[in-house]
Amino acid sequence: MPIDVTSLDRVVRAWIMAHQNNGVHGVADIVSKVGGVSPVDWVGILFAIYLWLRGRRPAALAVAISPLLALLTYTGARRLLFRQRPPSGAGLHEASSSFPSAHSTTATAVCCTLAYILWGERMIPAPIAIFLAVLPPLVIGASRLYLDVHWTTDVIAGWIAGLLIAALAAVFYRQAGSIQNR
Repeated sequence: MPIDVTSLDRVVRAWIMAHQNNGVHGVADIVSKVGGVSPVDWVGILFAIYLWLRGRRPAALAVAISPLLALLTYTGARRLLFRQRPPSGAGLHEASSSFPSAHSTTATAVCCTLAYILWGERMIPAPIAIFLAVLPPLVIGASRLYLDVHWTTDVIAGWIAGLLIAALAAVFYRQAGSIQNR
């Protein structure tokens, strides 16, 4: 079932296209690559291994499931709901469905899960956890819009899906932790 482009998508895209410049485009390209699905997945996997080796099994498993759930979420949604990507004013061409943004879904799921777990394990203070949970997903999602490879609602849907995944990982973490402490 195809998804239509909304008024919000058209307005935001028009504004971004009117304000494009090479310097910001270069930065957005770097952010999009560094914040890509594979690099972010690896961050989650490496932190899961680190937590596992430190004996923090529930934390490790909660972190490990976030990239997996992100993958299942965006691939499943893309099979059910096809959406054309923007007409590529930035010159980039991606063939897959646009909805939801895999970058936004994965970044939000992994960063929010990591922030919650690392804060819960008292490995980072709350201000750093908030920074980790908010800034990377926000900047990565914005880079996808700036590069004209996603519509605004694709990125918003990715953020929402990522938050739901992080919430599931947090519930798993709390439940597994309470079982382990019995």
